Amino acid sequence: MVFAAITAALGLDAAMAGSTPTTAGPNLSCAKGSVHAVIGGKQTCLKVGQRCAKRFDRAYRRYRFQCTSGRLTRVRPPVPLSPVTVTLGPVDGSGVTGTAIVTPLDAGHTKVTLELVNEPPGDLPAHIHFDTCKNPSTIRFGLSNVVDGKSESTVSGGIAYLRRGHGAFSINVHRAEPDLPIIACGDIPLG
Repeated sequence: MVFAAITAALGLDAAMAGSTPTTAGPNLSCAKGSVHAVIGGKQTCLKVGQRCAKRFDRAYRRYRFQCTSGRLTRVRPPVPLSPVTVTLGPVDGSGVTGTAIVTPLDAGHTKVTLELVNEPPGDLPAHIHFDTCKNPSTIRFGLSNVVDGKSESTVSGGIAYLRRGHGAFSINVHRAEPDLPIIACGDIPLG
């Protein structure tokens, strides 16, 4: 009986439930960046990074949180599974433009269809690179070479991977020369 009174007075019962100790009642005010919630029948304030208990995950989800490795994280809405059109612009005055249509096939595969205008003759290498057109980095996925202005490829990465949480990606078309200069590029929009 004495232990219950002490833990209630110190707010330890809320801490043991995996939430921040707060005062109960309708006048609960949460700090900026926190969300007022009722977890395990108790009023509390939730914020990213706070300790949590996996058994309350269903309750956390009502407030768009989840318990991951003992800490609260935000639940992100799913990436829409609809095609995305990427505009390819000329690089270094190449005059080459076009579009890339990025189409989800399933959770782990995406089709990339390229159509170019004013492309130089020959087979043109194409890739999905890490980072944006302003600062392209290493190649993440190889695409089929562009032949007669067209290319179609399937990559083993879902559209959610390309559009969220793993950094930015860009689609690059190169001139078929030893140093592979980029002649057209477009950023895959984050979603």
